[in-house]
Amino acid sequence: MSSRYRFQSPAFILHRRDYGESSRILSCFTREYGRVDMVCKGCRKSGKSSKVLEPFRRYHLSWTGKSDLKTLVHADEGRVHTIHQDSRKLYCGLYLNELLHGLIRALESEPDLFELYDNTLHSLALDQGDSIKYILRYFELSMLYHMGYGVSLEYEQDGVTPIDADANYGFQPEHGFFKTSGNQQFLARGDSILALNAGRLETTRQEQEARNLTRQLIGYYLPDTRIQSRKLFV
Repeated sequence: MSSRYRFQSPAFILHRRDYGESSRILSCFTREYGRVDMVCKGCRKSGKSSKVLEPFRRYHLSWTGKSDLKTLVHADEGRVHTIHQDSRKLYCGLYLNELLHGLIRALESEPDLFELYDNTLHSLALDQGDSIKYILRYFELSMLYHMGYGVSLEYEQDGVTPIDADANYGFQPEHGFFKTSGNQQFLARGDSILALNAGRLETTRQEQEARNLTRQLIGYYLPDTRIQSRKLFV
C-alpha cells in the first residue's frame, strides 16, 4: 500500500470492542490526529503473534487506510500507567476515557490535551489516596480551558472583585460567579472555589461543591456527553 496513506502518532486506547472472530476495533486518542478508530487484526488470537493492546498505556501506533475505519499496522508500547490495581483509580481512568471518547474529533491535532491526559494518568498512578478527586477536577477544568471554555476561579463575573471565601456563589455560563443572598439557591461557597483554584480540596463539602461545579460546566458546554462511569465513583 502506498506510504501516502500510512500514518503514525503517539496514542492511547480509549475503548475497544470485539470485531469478527479474532480482531478488535480500537478507538484511539492520537496526539496528531485526534480520535482514530482502527481495526487490530488477529489481536484476540492466542500465541506470540497476538497483540495485547490495553487502555492506560501510551503507544506509538502506525496505521493505514483512507476510510473512517483504519487498519493498525504496528504498535510500540511506551509508558504504562499502573492504575488497574486500585478500583478507585481504575474508575477514574474509565471516566477520563469516556469523557474524551465523546469529545475528541477525528483529524484534529490535540497535543496539549493529549499531554494533559497522559500526565493525569501519571498523577493517578502515583497518588496515595488524598488527591484523586482534585486530580479529576483539575483535568476537567483544564480540558474545558483547552477547548476554549476557561473559567476564572479567582474573581467574580465582573473580572475585578475577588472571590470571597465566606460568600455563597451561583454560576452563570459565559459570565462566571456571582454572589447569592438569603435563601437564594447557590452552587458553591467561596472557600470551595478558592480551594479548587489552590489545589487543596480539604473537606467533603468542598469536594462535593467542586464536583457539582465541573458537572454543571460540562453539562452546559458539552450537553450531549453521557458518562456512565460517574455512577461508580466520580
